Amino acid sequence: MSVCARIYGRFRRFSHLFWDDAFVVLAWACSIVLAAQVTVSSSEAASGRPKTSLFTSRVIMQLFFYTCLWSIKFSFLILFKRLIGITLRGLNIYWKAVTGFTILAYFVLWAMNPYECYRHKGVRGCEGGPSIEHLKLITFNVVCALDIITDCLSTAHPPIVSPMK
Repeated sequence: MSVCARIYGRFRRFSHLFWDDAFVVLAWACSIVLAAQVTVSSSEAASGRPKTSLFTSRVIMQLFFYTCLWSIKFSFLILFKRLIGITLRGLNIYWKAVTGFTILAYFVLWAMNPYECYRHKGVRGCEGGPSIEHLKLITFNVVCALDIITDCLSTAHPPIVSPMK
């Protein structure tokens, strides 16, 4: 309801939507799919059947979870860019660096998948095993670190230097 209210309010006030609105809607859509995935996964676990659905696999969960989380980050970055405009050169440079790091972090998350295992055993064949469990632990730590770092970079900023010197 809040996303619908946001979109309605933005459209009503400005007569058009902005790129940050598109990222919020994308995050909302991904969260709907994540909720469905948890429901399906829970019913599979409760029934005692082995998980065979690609929909409940780790890779699909990552797709929607990372995209949801990073879409919100990109939404904030785009909003901040609109707010700072082009008049403050220092903040503009800082925004570009933070945005670049955030984009790089998103792709690093995807680089931490066992693609060699996927190629040989398929996505479902690589859900368990000691090496995969170790990789999951490392990936979880890296994801948490990148999430916190990108959040901190988005809230901190360099001293504002007036363009009128």
